[in-house]
Amino acid sequence: MFYPIIYPQNVEVYQRDTSNGKLYASFLDAVEGLFCEGDDPAIDGKPGSHACGAFKPANVITISYAVVEWAFSPAILQRQCNEWMKLDLQGTSVFHASGDVGVVGPVFVSCSGSNKSIFNPIATATCPYITTVDSTEMQKDTSETGKEVVCKTRYSPGGGFSNVFPRPDYQDAAVSAYLANHAGNLTSYNITETAVPVDSSGGRYNRAGRGYPDISALGSHSYVILKGEEKHYGGTSMSAPIAAAVFNRINEECLAAGKKTVGFVNPALYKNPSMFHDITLGGMRKVRPAACGGASFDATPGRDSVTDLGTPNYLEMLKYYNYNYLKVAKL
Repeated sequence: MFYPIIYPQNVEVYQRDTSNGKLYASFLDAVEGLFCEGDDPAIDGKPGSHACGAFKPANVITISYAVVEWAFSPAILQRQCNEWMKLDLQGTSVFHASGDVGVVGPVFVSCSGSNKSIFNPIATATCPYITTVDSTEMQKDTSETGKEVVCKTRYSPGGGFSNVFPRPDYQDAAVSAYLANHAGNLTSYNITETAVPVDSSGGRYNRAGRGYPDISALGSHSYVILKGEEKHYGGTSMSAPIAAAVFNRINEECLAAGKKTVGFVNPALYKNPSMFHDITLGGMRKVRPAACGGASFDATPGRDSVTDLGTPNYLEMLKYYNYNYLKVAKL
């Protein structure tokens, strides 16, 4: 889905020989050699398997992977998050899928707490230096200009609040407004560094944590040919590359105009909600495996915990990044 957006630019695929949480560390080793110096073999894998500083990071990186936040210590998550920040400062934009199992977190993980009713945030997606992407779909029986809704056809996109990272300044106003006006009857707690309550009597989510996702993109009915067969797929793993491709396209225009790549975009996005189509219809599923005790988040006007700011308005984004809007609008 993202190829037509970035063409004629190229795509680089970074592959690793691990499918567990060590994936993040090995990738960071590969694009930032100094990260290797702090690796713990028990956590980050054997030193001999690391390609320290062997690859130059792309201007835009998108990740479709999910590990529950409590699988890592706060120290490990902070160390990795600091490395994503370094990439931001070098002009790289990093995007991450929000997961496909609502507030439960990754697939095959249960809700937290003694009564399994506390929401699970996803690791790395909650790092405040990453742009996390959720999914929408077109409302049935509408035209191509019809309304977008929260994706629910095949899965339930993820979202919530970190138990490790505090709410960053750039989203404080938007999240505070959401909590004050649209959080509904869901109870919450206020913690730092994973002191999660034993049961939901203390709340279902951490209102003091970094809220995710940040934005949304189409995540349903992707047309795929797999082994000669036509398929329709979807997921936040579809949405994140689409959103990343939009910003890669903006980078192309900026570079052509003699400007730098956009790098870390979150502060600009939250300051300019007019760059997005607000999604107000739908919500996460209220049943397992996407909900905890029948509870999850819904879309609301403004920033929310399902689609957050909404889906990108490309031309409005180009306006913000000071490209020649009139010229682009005529293409």
